[in-house]
Amino acid sequence: MLYEPYILWLILLNPFAQWFFYHSSDQIALQRMLSTSNYQSARRAMYTNIVISIPMSMLFYFLGMALFSYYFHQPETARPASGDLAIFRFIAEKMPAPLAGMMIAALLAAVMSTLDSGINSLSTIMTKDFYLRFFRKDANENQQVRYAKWMTALVGVFAIGAALMLATISENVKDSIMTTSWVWMALDSVLPGIFLLAVLSRRAASHHALVAIVGGWVGTVGLMALYFVTKAQGKPISMMVIGLGGLLITCMIGFVITRLAPRRSSDELANLTIWTWNREK
Repeated sequence: MLYEPYILWLILLNPFAQWFFYHSSDQIALQRMLSTSNYQSARRAMYTNIVISIPMSMLFYFLGMALFSYYFHQPETARPASGDLAIFRFIAEKMPAPLAGMMIAALLAAVMSTLDSGINSLSTIMTKDFYLRFFRKDANENQQVRYAKWMTALVGVFAIGAALMLATISENVKDSIMTTSWVWMALDSVLPGIFLLAVLSRRAASHHALVAIVGGWVGTVGLMALYFVTKAQGKPISMMVIGLGGLLITCMIGFVITRLAPRRSSDELANLTIWTWNREK
């Protein structure tokens, strides 16, 4: 099972894992929830998103399998050169003219919407958490906006460079861009582990989280290296176990090292863990 490209139980688990990452570690989601008026509104927004997003994720998997089945039964000459091109080729060749254009426009709109949210989120983090905190504590609103604009441009350039790098890597290792992206995005898997450590442990502190992050990244990089080595040998491990392994390593390191620390007081952790959360708030 470790060497199967796609593992069924991980595919079924993935929408829930994505939901967990999205609501615990994703800056775009967190900023959206923080923009609500109160805790109850944020909770309703989160539940609404869960109800909609999990079935949508399953639908995307179904569409992918449907396209795979369709082209699997087509002659070799009618198949796309890469799985990355399947949906675009199907839209271009099989959909009627008005609908094909609308589908491409909808895909581009969805990509642009996601990208601008991520870029704006990162520029906000760079401005508030680094520029204002460490470099210009007395910066006024105009200076912050100017800095945020520069960061938006730089993040956009970095995103383009990262996309070109992933495309080059996928071409060199003869993988789809989706597979290569999945492997590299496994570095994000440490973040939900840190969230779990923060809300479940009454002993964790910032230095525990830092050690767990570094350990999780080291373990994830090791699994990524194992993937590319086994890929070169012709029998790669499943890309789906890389992120799962990074999450488990992060949690294991975090919870083991915090057992050596003293338990912090309830007053110090008020409303910060599930054990000290005031549900009437």
